[in-house]
Amino acid sequence: MLQPLPWANHPRKQQLGLHHSRDSMPATGATAAAGPPAAEDGGHATRVLGSLLGAVSGDTLGSAVEGWDWRRIRSEFPDALTLFQDARMGLGTYTDDTQMTLALARSLVRKGKCDSADAAYMYAQAFQPERGYGRAAAQVLFALRAGADHRATATASFPEGSFANGGAMRIAPVGLAYRNASPAVLEQAVREALLCTHVHPEGVDGAFIQAAAVAALARSTPAGSGPAGSPAALLTLLTPLANTKSMRDKLLHLADSLPHASSPRQAGNWEGITDSPDWQFDNQVLNAIAAPFQIPATEAVGCALWAVCRHWNDPVGCIVGAVHMGGDTDTIAAMAGAMAGALHGSSWLPAEWWDNLENGADGRDTIVEVARELSKLDVTA
Repeated sequence: MLQPLPWANHPRKQQLGLHHSRDSMPATGATAAAGPPAAEDGGHATRVLGSLLGAVSGDTLGSAVEGWDWRRIRSEFPDALTLFQDARMGLGTYTDDTQMTLALARSLVRKGKCDSADAAYMYAQAFQPERGYGRAAAQVLFALRAGADHRATATASFPEGSFANGGAMRIAPVGLAYRNASPAVLEQAVREALLCTHVHPEGVDGAFIQAAAVAALARSTPAGSGPAGSPAALLTLLTPLANTKSMRDKLLHLADSLPHASSPRQAGNWEGITDSPDWQFDNQVLNAIAAPFQIPATEAVGCALWAVCRHWNDPVGCIVGAVHMGGDTDTIAAMAGAMAGALHGSSWLPAEWWDNLENGADGRDTIVEVARELSKLDVTA
């Protein structure tokens, strides 16, 4: 069994299980809380809540260092980045990743299934440009607001559609709602969710594999039960589902690398961690499947999956590890957090994260309520 990377066993870890070198203050609108509320049952509801909270936590933690490489992150945060920072809209605020994820979840709840027209409508209604949308995504959403046909907007900027990670980053709610569906039904639901923004085969395939991972993890336990009860089982399940060579090759590389990933040694400081053979091995794996800024969906999903596999029993370490890969840090960590939360539920979320998540309109409490409603869906056709 793979062990957490060294910062999970950092000698200085305290309440969060990790150390942070900067002060932290509650986000605007946040209220003091001991942690996320218990889900209404001990089963699927807690998996849905954990997945959505994992996604927003990864997005929020990673947003402050988006575009940085791991060396810069190490230099700025010598004891590792483990608590939220002031980012684009202030401490504890999320980005477009969470905004679109929440919009998609709401659409699923509204319609009881994935409906491309309603999903597009909800994306456009939620759209706040200041959340950090890319140029092409913003153009699509402005066009949708102006009344454009959602079936045509995905190819307005790219004739073949976008292969970027913007579809995969928001797709977790589909995996949760369609967790018991066949691969064909799940894939069609993914296409519906992405129709207005991503129709390139690789953009769709990356999102499909992300959704399939969330679906399988929501029906599994870290100890080995279910269809994805171990890192090897997860990759074995996903690889034959991939429809593109790009995604399939990355999954095969991760599966081939998994047996060679040693149990990481403890390190007394961040320099010791990043100079360790374990870190070097992980960098070799990541460099083989992705560029430093993981824009293509297949690259981003591959990196997020590696974070999950390397921190199988440690959802906090999974998110922190994803951020410290560098690159598109908010998106990689959001996807990794969505998967880890689907596997572990919601009880793992540190109070330091929960207390500092933004909690104004469409904030933390809204996410909890949407998760509660989303957990009632079990779409199979």
